[in-house]
Amino acid sequence: MAREILVPSLLTNAVAHATAEIKYAQLIDNPPSGIPFSEEATAISLARFAEEMQGQRLNEYMQSFTKDNCSGTYNFSLKPVPTRGPRTIENDLMGTYYLDGDLSLALGVDSQVMHGQKLWIAVASLCLGSKVEDYDPVTDHNTLKGSMPFRYPHPVIVQIQGPSLKNYGGRFGERPDPALYEEAKSVLGAHKWERAMIGLVLKWASEAQIRTVYMLPTEKNRWIEIHKCKQKDCPIGDDMKARKERLEMRYDATAKKLGFKLQPNGLYATSVI
Repeated sequence: MAREILVPSLLTNAVAHATAEIKYAQLIDNPPSGIPFSEEATAISLARFAEEMQGQRLNEYMQSFTKDNCSGTYNFSLKPVPTRGPRTIENDLMGTYYLDGDLSLALGVDSQVMHGQKLWIAVASLCLGSKVEDYDPVTDHNTLKGSMPFRYPHPVIVQIQGPSLKNYGGRFGERPDPALYEEAKSVLGAHKWERAMIGLVLKWASEAQIRTVYMLPTEKNRWIEIHKCKQKDCPIGDDMKARKERLEMRYDATAKKLGFKLQPNGLYATSVI
């Protein structure tokens, strides 16, 4: 199980934030053992990026990904989620996701269904450095074993996830709320949201002076492997083919559109600085 990275009051406590800023700057100026960033410093930088993207900056960023012939005024939010597994972004009603990576960014929007609440509509999740080999603890065949000897701070995007009905109204479908689900789909449907979520990771990496970002192709996605294991004694059915096609559009096609190139280690990569 991955170690939790806790950044408890970073975004709300001014003293803690100032201390984190100093610690972060010190780590940049004096990287330990030749490693550009520690895991903790990377989590801090992601949290700082999410805070700095709030408000008009984030709204304008998302506006640049609006699809043609779509319109609407939205107030978006961005939140760091510093651990993997099943996670409630703020509360069970407004968004619960299973996160595949150690660090994630969650995109939210002011809900028109539940006034005064933020609806969490998408996540981008990543692994760092050597932690990439911990990506899939579920199946016997870890798709990233031996991919390459990563060193920090190179992030690997392992998940770009939109909403499903079970994300809203209770912890993983206890009291599913179709109205919230439809609202999430409607907001994302007006945007090229997959590009937007990957673009946020690239933007963070650039601002944090991280040179390269990697991304999983569909063939190395843990959920493809899990479904292969479930269907290993029977032919791959239409459901599996449809799932793979959706993931190929989300990961492979989007990666190529954003300038990622497939590497000898089987992962996509792009230089950001």
